Amino acid sequence: MRYLRLATDSAVSLDAIACIAALNGAAQRDLERISQLIAMPLASLIAAVHTVATRGVIELRGDRWGLSPAIRLPLVGRWFFGTQRSRSWTSLLDAFPETRQQLTDTLLSAAATSDDARREAAGWARALGHPLTWSESTIDQMELYALTSRSAGEFASKCAREILAAKRDPELSPWGSPHDPIGSAAARALFASLRTWFNKEAIHGLLDLAIDPSPPALSEKPLEELSKLTRYLDPDRGSLFEIRAALLNETVEWMRLDVSTRWDICAEIISYCFDPSIEGVWADPIGSGTITIANSVESPERLRELVTLWDQVDALIGSQSSRLPTNAVTHLIRLFGDWLRLAGGHANGAATPSSEQVAMAAGGAWRILRTLRPMLDARPGLALRVQRELDLAERWNLRPPADLAPIVLDEDLVLFVGRRDLESPIEDWLQRREHEGRILAQRIVALGPVVGTIRFMEIAAHVAEVGQHEPTRRMAHAVVDLTADPVAWIQPAIQYRSADILASALWGARHRGESVGITLVSAALHDAQLRSAVITACVESGGADELAIFVVADLKSSDSWQLDRLFATASADMVLLSLLQHPVADIRAAAALACDVGTGDGVPLPPDWWPAWEHAFLSASPTTVHGHQQWRLNEMLKALADSRPAVCADWYERRLREGERPIRTSVWMDGMETVPARLPQPERERLARVAATSGYPGYGLLPALLSNDAELAARLLSDGVLDGYRALDVLTGRLDSGVEILGPVLLAHGVPPDQIARRISSQRSWEGEESNAIKSDIAWLEQMKVRTPTLCHVADIAISALQRDLQSALAEESERARHGRP
Repeated sequence: MRYLRLATDSAVSLDAIACIAALNGAAQRDLERISQLIAMPLASLIAAVHTVATRGVIELRGDRWGLSPAIRLPLVGRWFFGTQRSRSWTSLLDAFPETRQQLTDTLLSAAATSDDARREAAGWARALGHPLTWSESTIDQMELYALTSRSAGEFASKCAREILAAKRDPELSPWGSPHDPIGSAAARALFASLRTWFNKEAIHGLLDLAIDPSPPALSEKPLEELSKLTRYLDPDRGSLFEIRAALLNETVEWMRLDVSTRWDICAEIISYCFDPSIEGVWADPIGSGTITIANSVESPERLRELVTLWDQVDALIGSQSSRLPTNAVTHLIRLFGDWLRLAGGHANGAATPSSEQVAMAAGGAWRILRTLRPMLDARPGLALRVQRELDLAERWNLRPPADLAPIVLDEDLVLFVGRRDLESPIEDWLQRREHEGRILAQRIVALGPVVGTIRFMEIAAHVAEVGQHEPTRRMAHAVVDLTADPVAWIQPAIQYRSADILASALWGARHRGESVGITLVSAALHDAQLRSAVITACVESGGADELAIFVVADLKSSDSWQLDRLFATASADMVLLSLLQHPVADIRAAAALACDVGTGDGVPLPPDWWPAWEHAFLSASPTTVHGHQQWRLNEMLKALADSRPAVCADWYERRLREGERPIRTSVWMDGMETVPARLPQPERERLARVAATSGYPGYGLLPALLSNDAELAARLLSDGVLDGYRALDVLTGRLDSGVEILGPVLLAHGVPPDQIARRISSQRSWEGEESNAIKSDIAWLEQMKVRTPTLCHVADIAISALQRDLQSALAEESERARHGRP
């Protein structure tokens, strides 16, 4: 305050500066109202502000005067609050009622640095009423209030939890998606409180969010935030180790409220609390634009504390080890693997553990294994998962203590997924896997269709526990290949709902020419778990038998995604023709995209199928096909533009008339809007006349249709299809050849030069400095004046605007250079 009193000419001037600080900046109209508030002539106030600006207290940013952040909030706290305040806060609220929310933000920000402002902020919070009556802006302010003190953080967290627990009807965004802005604001208050105070209510609130089946939209995930904090490496303090024990204690308390449903989240939190690694990312304090990424391992003393802390986990699990869900045990197994690798001398990133850290890690790994061991006997998949970790540890001469019982593995499961000797060559491993697969298939076949199907499903369930993406369909094929009667396996597969066995049995029976009754399969078509297996086996291969025709007739729009691989498996038979003629548009479209029309692969199209194919192809919308199918659609349009331009134009016309915008909806469809440029003029004219009257969806096509055809553009303008406003959409917005081709036409039809100038320079992209890109644009326009004199006036207007952009870009680049920013 002493410096501010010296920097201002009077207490009245300092009063004005304090009001500007509270408003977080003041424009000319704000200064007029401040002058009335402090009873100081406006001219004198402006002179005082300019004088103070020369002393570094205040500066002009744009059209607003503002204070340095380092002194703004302390000045507000001292001037407006406490027993020695110089002005009441109420007087400012009365003078600027429309900025009450902004002034409240200032109060709450100042409360983080001032005890007097903190008491005022507490009074503000008490007067808010019940949390369920708060608006989104009030909850956003509660996020600021949470930073003022630990008690404020606890209050804000408790209110946020109450808001999140309440039921609300979601709002609809302008794009039609539901969202909950109130819930999102409450969640942000929890995050703010957690980062500042790591308090109980915030922790419990984020854990509640983690199990919420329909949480509000969040830019951060609750568990990810907790994970970062437990392993955070601070550049000044080192690891924040005390957070681990605090989080574990609060999680255990939260867990005991509902032991039956919270194990997955609890186990994941345990894995965060006991993770031996730490890491941090921070920016260079001098602001040079560089960052530091550091990773390490907790010290031996900290690792010893973690091993001791594991007693709480044992006490929590107690006799419930057999009740833990698979996902929960999987988190603990991953944690065991992390400690085991550290015991082998391996750490994340570039960290190199010391011998003391390695020794402590070994003790910790075996401590975790003792907890895990009782959970493995009845869970073959998890048992194999742990055994693989132990197999890897043997390479580092690590073996479990002798008093730990060895893990008993399911031999069939080992044959299914393999247990590799890491020292053996890959060729030997592949041969061994093939041999093991045959042995397992023989064992399953020997059990018979019913027991064999049950055993196959048991093993497949265990495979999911192993965490290995083993293709179970391949093993099912191996089983069916060895059986003498594939049809006998269909009924058990349906009864026990094994999609893998069902698909393989149907495929095997049809390829062997055996009859499969429609009655037998129809029930599976109405089972969501089995429907895909029936469609895959009957539509993609095996010929046009009665069963395939029956399945094709039952296809619905929701089944179209199952035909994505049709191009690689189908043949030109009656099944494909039935798909092309299917009454469901999405099914027709998927069948059309399976044919080889400009794609280089797919089903060769018989000449007499073209009418059916064209009808099906016109149903292919870029909004309903996805992934690889989008690429195929794009390639077909390119080929049709050259070979069958009328069909290509028909496709675009249908999209326009149906209100769809045929633009690039994904990386697969890059260039879709430029394909019409390859069409002959009659087809482009037909499309342009539709696009010009179809509103927004058609505007994106106009540049491709007209940008290189002055004759066609002039005809459409003369016919009144395009008016002066829409004619500007013919230009791409970039400086290209279309400017010189279409510019004279637009001028001749009365389009104002200034509108053309704004349009041709409305888009700009660059690498490096923006000023260089602007200079390049100016040079291009100067050359255009020589090449096309009729556009000189347009070019001059555009150059004048670019000169202003150039001055702004140079000023911004100079400012960045002055601050050392790239």
